[in-house]
Amino acid sequence: MRSINGYGGYSFFFFIFDIHMTIHFSLMHVAIDQVRFYYVRLEWFLSQTIPLSLWLQVQTLYPKISWIDRDSNWHMAACHQIWLCHHLPTSIQVTPIRQTTRQTPNGLRSRFRLFGIASTPTSFFLPQYEIHHLTNQYMFALNCIFPTCFPLEGIKQLIKNMSRSCIPNCIPKAHAQVNLLWNIQYSPTLSGWNQCLHQLITQMHGRQIDKLVIARKKILHFQHIVDVFDWLTYKPNCFHFVLIFKPNLALICLSPERLYLRNHSMLMTEAMAATRPRHALQDARWAVHLHSHKKDMMEQNWVKLDLKTKLMCLGKMLSCRQDAIFQTSYLQHLYMPFQVELDGHHLMDHHLIHVIHPTAAICGSPMPQAYLMLQKYERVARGAYACPMGWIGSHDAHLCVSIRCAVIDSNKVMIYAGCGVIAASLPQSEWNETENKFVY
Repeated sequence: MRSINGYGGYSFFFFIFDIHMTIHFSLMHVAIDQVRFYYVRLEWFLSQTIPLSLWLQVQTLYPKISWIDRDSNWHMAACHQIWLCHHLPTSIQVTPIRQTTRQTPNGLRSRFRLFGIASTPTSFFLPQYEIHHLTNQYMFALNCIFPTCFPLEGIKQLIKNMSRSCIPNCIPKAHAQVNLLWNIQYSPTLSGWNQCLHQLITQMHGRQIDKLVIARKKILHFQHIVDVFDWLTYKPNCFHFVLIFKPNLALICLSPERLYLRNHSMLMTEAMAATRPRHALQDARWAVHLHSHKKDMMEQNWVKLDLKTKLMCLGKMLSCRQDAIFQTSYLQHLYMPFQVELDGHHLMDHHLIHVIHPTAAICGSPMPQAYLMLQKYERVARGAYACPMGWIGSHDAHLCVSIRCAVIDSNKVMIYAGCGVIAASLPQSEWNETENKFVY
């Protein structure tokens, strides 16, 4: 062990290990709320192509996590937590001490990131092993933390282990027998849904509630234990967030909706509402229908009004564009992006999440009346549905909203979706809309 004060340089990493590549080094001091530690991050670029999902599949350390950015297609896979936080940190301060300098794409730059979900319970963690893919570049990262000393021998052994075994030939496991779907269960059932929506619509007239977003789930029961990796599919224009807690228990999110992207004081967010399916022969007609249909425009206007009101409390509005159509591979929505320059005292992510979330797109308008009404009438426990997921750091953060998510638990897959209800809604139409969202 060598004390951090006696640490004289970082060039020894280039010759002390038998690795035929350049290792980039970062040493930082991290303070998260009342917890302080030193953080070492080692990175090196890989010469071979690594299928990240297959790499994640062969790892034996949990939890496992995967994140694909909606806009840049930056893909990160990681495993094994070395630090865990069961709440949203109120303060993250990262102070660089020493690091090598290099030119790398923005998505691959050395950063301190905690990955996780802001749900009940909240869970954000720092992984030990990461692989990043952006365009044609692959980078491996090893994270280490220590309280007061620099464990040179321990890090040396970790690198040797990783160079030998953690980037193996990514050979997928042999597929087991066909896993038959035995039963489909709905919560609530169609009759329960119709009864609930009739009650909601009646109450909305009397309580001056403009919009409610109500959720339901579809439970698939299979003959055998479900392989999580059979459900990992790529959908264009979606955030992909996968958190595998342990074998046979995982959360999968394929969501088009961003909660926000923060880079220092610059924040980007968006209003997204209303839904139509995609079809090669009818895309244009349905897109026009979204722009002209009274119910859809009302839904989007309430989402925009709610978001604008919240953002004006956080800083200076820089841009607010006209409504556009946002398309995924199977659905399309009304969409409007916003950009805000945050005031200096509104830079912490726990505060931003508290102010922005939940939006009218996942709860209703006005709040808190809509929230209280959902507590009374919604007949499904949301769990991780519609909560923030992604990563947070000291200077930046990126979170999506899990409006399309599934939980895999042994031989069950529970899929969640929701829809916006207004006074003019028809229960059967809203049922059909959520059914269109149950796509995995």
